[in-house]
Amino acid sequence: MAAKAFSEQERERIRQRLLVRGRESFSRQGLRKTSVADLTKAAGIALGSFYLFFQSKEDLFFAVLEEEEKALREQIFPPQMLTQPLPRGSLKQLLLGGIQVMMENPLTRRL
Repeated sequence: MAAKAFSEQERERIRQRLLVRGRESFSRQGLRKTSVADLTKAAGIALGSFYLFFQSKEDLFFAVLEEEEKALREQIFPPQMLTQPLPRGSLKQLLLGGIQVMMENPLTRRL
């Protein structure tokens, strides 16, 4: 019997669930203690189906980190930083704020 193919909508939903579950598990347990079996169980897919979405657990981890980097960048960098120079002293505030945001984030704190 052939394996069921996922529709594009199913693929996107499953990929997002894997990213969410991966972020939760990597934040709580770290990369080493997170298993593909736990991730697929939480996402509601068969173990072998995981590899239709990511080449490895590490590949999922890097995808999670890429999403975190984007979210952190949006939190840390004010919009005016991209269009004009920051006033004197603002860089220090920006860096300290960035460190605080990263320390409050369970995933980046674990790193």
